[in-house]
Amino acid sequence: MMKNNTTNGFWATHHIVLFAVFAFVLISGILPPKKLEAATQTPSKLRSVSTTKKMLATTPVKPSTPRKKPVAKTLTIKTPQGFTTVPVMQKTAELPGGHISDIAFAPSDPNVVYLASNVNAMGIWKSTDSGETWTRLYYDKNFGGTHTNSIAVAPTDPNTVFSVDVHGRVGKGVGDDFKLNDLSHNTALYGLAIDAQDSNTLYVSAEDKKGTLYKSSDSAETWKEIAHLDYAIGSIVADGPNIWAGTREHGVFVSADGGATWKNELPKEEIIKIERHDADIFLATPSGVWRKKNDSPYENVLHEHAHTVRVAPSNPLVVYAGTLGGVWKSTDGGTHWKKFTTGVQNLDIGALSIDPTRDDHVITGTNIWQWSFHTDPFPKTTVGEGLYTTTDGGLHWRKIVGNFFDRDVIALAADPNDSSILYVGDACSRGIYRSMDGGKLFEFIAGGPDNAFDIAHYTMRLAADQLSNVLLTGRFGITKSADHGKTWSTTGVRRHYHGVSVSPFNPKLIIAGTSPEFVDPVMGVDSKDLPGGRIVRSVDGGVTWKETTQGFPSGATTSVHDVAFDPTDGNVVYVSTAHEQVGAEPTAKDTFGIFKSNNQGKTWQVVNEGLTSLDVDTVKVSSKKMVFSGTMNGVFVSTDGAMHWRATAMTHPIESLLVDPLGTVFAGTAEDGLFVSFDNGVTWQPVDSVPKGKIADLSISQGVLYVGVNDDGVYRSMPKP
Repeated sequence: MMKNNTTNGFWATHHIVLFAVFAFVLISGILPPKKLEAATQTPSKLRSVSTTKKMLATTPVKPSTPRKKPVAKTLTIKTPQGFTTVPVMQKTAELPGGHISDIAFAPSDPNVVYLASNVNAMGIWKSTDSGETWTRLYYDKNFGGTHTNSIAVAPTDPNTVFSVDVHGRVGKGVGDDFKLNDLSHNTALYGLAIDAQDSNTLYVSAEDKKGTLYKSSDSAETWKEIAHLDYAIGSIVADGPNIWAGTREHGVFVSADGGATWKNELPKEEIIKIERHDADIFLATPSGVWRKKNDSPYENVLHEHAHTVRVAPSNPLVVYAGTLGGVWKSTDGGTHWKKFTTGVQNLDIGALSIDPTRDDHVITGTNIWQWSFHTDPFPKTTVGEGLYTTTDGGLHWRKIVGNFFDRDVIALAADPNDSSILYVGDACSRGIYRSMDGGKLFEFIAGGPDNAFDIAHYTMRLAADQLSNVLLTGRFGITKSADHGKTWSTTGVRRHYHGVSVSPFNPKLIIAGTSPEFVDPVMGVDSKDLPGGRIVRSVDGGVTWKETTQGFPSGATTSVHDVAFDPTDGNVVYVSTAHEQVGAEPTAKDTFGIFKSNNQGKTWQVVNEGLTSLDVDTVKVSSKKMVFSGTMNGVFVSTDGAMHWRATAMTHPIESLLVDPLGTVFAGTAEDGLFVSFDNGVTWQPVDSVPKGKIADLSISQGVLYVGVNDDGVYRSMPKP
């Protein structure tokens, strides 16, 4: 007992001494109070305490030295990356326009230039300042696009333009009025020519096996078939009774009697473009540029893969050719050629037009690979694609920006491991873009292998998983990339898919949904395997898929628009459905609305109690186990796993939703812009730095928010000050 008392007394005395010494050090200012606090809070800071003890033994104390009161510093604590205030958004770089199928100066006014793009939403563009700036003149929203192949401007009226497209329609635009005539009933039209002797006479050609040639004598009001050449026709030139028609499989056909009889020339060549000046004929082919002078035989004068060839209207000795390797020019009528590419970043030239008044002013457009008469493989890179111009005969080229952009944004996906990597999908337009620098630069990428490039063309949804894999759904299937979009593989039945999501707990578990589209001949026979709206599930990362039907009305006229996994429970997943694509009324609660699975998508149950609209574009789950749905009647919220829903204060029709890691909710409306709620939907604030319009999609990565505004572009949140 005595030993224990002695020991206790020793330690009590020792503690008093230590306290006194430590208090003296604190008063002397050797160890500021905040450092003491930090040392007691953070284990890693204990090293500073040890250092201070060494200072106590070696540094003389100067109690008379006045010291300023330490400024308190906030201890940095890592928190989930989300938003507690309304974000400030800034527009990223534009998505580059492309797929330029044709360019045409107006013969009577060099200030007026027209441009055609061979993808739906890009359409036909017009410039009134010699190609410096552009305005989209026309694209058919109701039909879904134009896929314009060729354009021709009336010789004496710069405001009248004609066009032909993949859907078999002839277009005629007079000023702002643009009309379409369904001529060949969905058989692609490629060739278009205005008769050099009579501007009211036009010719167009079809890609059909019959090689149909049509003629109009009343400025495209009515048409009649005048010839069948048995081969698909891609280019036409007409001068009175003389007609030249270039085919894909069998060279050029020539008629001297208005199409009554024909003779075949260069039968082994594929003719991409025909150009004529007086008695000289030029042909652009994959084997080069061929020239025929008067009645002499054809000769290959430029051994380059040529997409187009043009003779300067003001100087027939000047000829330009757009090739796979850049622009070539001849100043002696095509005998000798020189390559001119200084300033051209992308050498794959597909369209070219020359100012009618000066042979040194040229506008070119980079090549297309999809739906063109001559199909090339997708290039290794599309960097630098777009429009270029020269005003010194090709010595120097300058890229035209001029508002020629692709803005039909429908889907976004930011890489969850790197916020600078962003994928953007366009609806019925060019396809998919990728940025590797947070939106400073976008590059058009394939979105699918060569045999399935059209999947990305009709992009519906994008999803990036925790392994940085990217999934893309479209009208014609699902593709996946495991290397940041460099290469793609197809997966699943070739079908019209919409919603897709990857489990945050298991990257091999993927759930996707289809649209109500039934068998489509364009998609092939596989489409019959999944008619109507369906849910499909993969447990091997998309290698194989199996339909999941229990509890879901498979085959109904509904579209699975969104898929959302619960971030707190790996077994729970939701899908939302909509009716808009087939025009059905969403009245049956067991057919439309929201469905929930508690077993990773194996079985489903309908969860619509409290919803006033069963037309649900999107559903999202917060880390606080709250579920939000975006409907035509606004945003609804559930606090019991979607068993019951209640309306929030947001009543605008909703296109997109996002819940950030803090539980902040962003709602993208159909036409009124972006809103944010910090209190689970009780109140909403507008995000004024995003323009009003259709907010097609939202994505977040590492605290960076991306917003896709349809018909405008992409916006990114700015760093907090």
